[in-house]
Amino acid sequence: KTTVINKNANGEGTIYQVKSGRRKGQWIAQVTVSTNPKTGKPKRKSFYGKTRGAVKQKMEDYMDELGQGLDMETAQNLTFGDWLLQFLDLYKKPTLRTSTYESYTMNANNHIIPELGDIYLPDLDTAAIQALYNKLNEKMQPATVHKIHNIIDQSLDKAVEIRLLAWNPAKATERLPVKNKKGEAMPEDSLNKFLDAVEKLTDRWRAGMLLLIGTGLREGEML
Repeated sequence: KTTVINKNANGEGTIYQVKSGRRKGQWIAQVTVSTNPKTGKPKRKSFYGKTRGAVKQKMEDYMDELGQGLDMETAQNLTFGDWLLQFLDLYKKPTLRTSTYESYTMNANNHIIPELGDIYLPDLDTAAIQALYNKLNEKMQPATVHKIHNIIDQSLDKAVEIRLLAWNPAKATERLPVKNKKGEAMPEDSLNKFLDAVEKLTDRWRAGMLLLIGTGLREGEML
């Protein structure tokens, strides 16, 4: 049996501390969020914490977000990992090239979801995302980390847009700057050797190689 002590003060809603049972010592705040249309009974949302102030703050934050028209019921039952895959499939797949979509999905499954996937959407904060970037910085180039950030940032922007979140915590993160490498011209002797070799190719490949050397296109762009 669980009993409670220290009920709420006037005007604060329901806040109490558990006196016995498996939650002994914890503080609980509860607020009515809706009414069951069939039974007429109130549906209540509970918040748990170690201190009275902590659960009071959680309850007030929740009420503020409800007041902003957020879909808290959906968000609180949706992990970031589930949302990220849903976002990629529903919103990005129709607009991206297949190779780009596959790259997004690979980065999500290999780098983002293992670290952040189990966090429920409203609980995902800037510190957790920043910790991921710091970890990735140890083994990846800044440009790759920026690509991963773009995936996270876009998914959270969409969550804000459809009222799952009040704001995007990825906006406050920091990433290492990406250094742009300047291209170097091919030395004249190397260019002459290249042109000599091109003359031995078929017309199709010779035209392609001359286009490549004349415009600076990458191989993939030329093909």
